[in-house]
Order: sequence, then structure tokens, then C-alpha cells
Amino acid sequence: MSGTERAVHRLGFFEKALLWVLSLFARAYYLTLRYRAPEGEIAALSDCSVPSVLVIWHNRILFSPKMRWKYRRTRRIYAAISSSRDGSLISAFIGMLGIRSRRGSSSKRASAVALELLQCLKEGHDIAITPDGPRGPLYTFHEGAAALARMANAPVILLQANPRHALRFNSWDGFYLPAPFSVVEMRGRRFTRAELPKDRAECAEFLRKAMLELTSDLPEPPRCAKERRLAAEKAAAEASLAKAAEAPGETGNR
Repeated sequence: MSGTERAVHRLGFFEKALLWVLSLFARAYYLTLRYRAPEGEIAALSDCSVPSVLVIWHNRILFSPKMRWKYRRTRRIYAAISSSRDGSLISAFIGMLGIRSRRGSSSKRASAVALELLQCLKEGHDIAITPDGPRGPLYTFHEGAAALARMANAPVILLQANPRHALRFNSWDGFYLPAPFSVVEMRGRRFTRAELPKDRAECAEFLRKAMLELTSDLPEPPRCAKERRLAAEKAAAEASLAKAAEAPGETGNR
């Protein structure tokens, strides 16, 4: 077995069997959720005329299966999922619900997975990415995700699921589990490649702001709020250091 294969966690038989049972319950559970979208955004959500890059926040992955059934049933979707054990659980679970995966992360198999996803697009399938996954910070848009969106030479569709009632796990991203029979507001916005900034950093910031415009959150759990505060403090400190490095030193002015 190669080092690449060893980097991807594999599930055992009993784990897969348990997930299969859970997937049966999940299908019944998804039937109770009521997805609604603004009239002007339904076209962006359901435009399957060409293969597209679908973008959704990490904490809303569980909304993906019904989103596919409701809006993108005519196209197969391949998602980039972490190579960790948690990623294995998510990959197997959503696979049983109709969404296939390519395994990797920002640190393991990233380049290989990007090429595999681009190949999926060429074969006529949608691809899905979580720009703040797999470890955050929450609601950041990693430049690698922005680069993939530009390299794809395909429309980019920002997807947002805003539940009215949901449980939020005490995780770094405040992972959402919508309440049964709850209403989920679906938001969508579509960009062509020509509309995206060419610079990778500018493209990431452009898409991040567009995603946040569609995002409506329920109260954050403690860990999620703490992680966001620490991330903001770190970003501020890095910006301060960068600004100081750009300024001429006192010694050089003498």
C-alpha cells in the first residue's frame, strides 16, 4: 500500500453497517425538512445546464443530500472530503445518500484531489467544496479553494442553507443539525469564471464576502464563539506584524 493510500482513513465493516442503518433513518428525516428559496434565486440553485462548482460552508454539510435531490437531481456531485477518520464517516454517510467524494485535505493529497475533482467536471459532474474545511477558521475562504474555483473554468454556485430551528454542536464550526419538520431557507448565487477576480487572494475574499451575504446564523455554541474570537485576534496580530514590517525602521531613518 502506498503512502498516499495510507493517508486516507478507511472504515471497518461494522462502522459501514451502522452508517447504512443511519442512512435509512436519514432519508426519512430529510423528507420532513421543508426547503424554500427566494423566487429570484431558484434559477441559480437549479441551473444544471453545465457542470458547476458548488460551494457550501463546512457546518452545513448535512444539508447537502436534500439540496441535491431538490435542486440538482440531474447531475452527480463529487465532494472534497477530509482524509481523517471524521472525513471517512462523512464520506461514507453522504455516499449512501447520493453524493460521492474525493478524499484529501489542505495537508494530505490536496493536489491529487484537486486534479480528480477537475476531471469529474470534465466528465460532466458537479463538484462541491467547503472553503473553510476541514479545520477552519469558520467562514474563511481558503485560497486553495478559490484557486480550484478559478481553475475549473466552470460556473461557481454559492449555496447556503439557513435553518429556522436547529441544534448546533459545540465544535469549531458550530455544526448544524436541523430540527425535524423545520423550514430551511436555501440561498444561492451564481458566478461565471469571468466574474471572479484573477488574483487568488482577491478571489477568495470576493467569494467569502458573497457567501456571508447569504449566511444567516443561529446563536453560536461556546467553542465556536471562542474559535472565532481567537481566529480574529490572530488575524489582527498578523496584520499588525505585516504593517510593521512594511514601515521603515527607525534605524534606517537615522
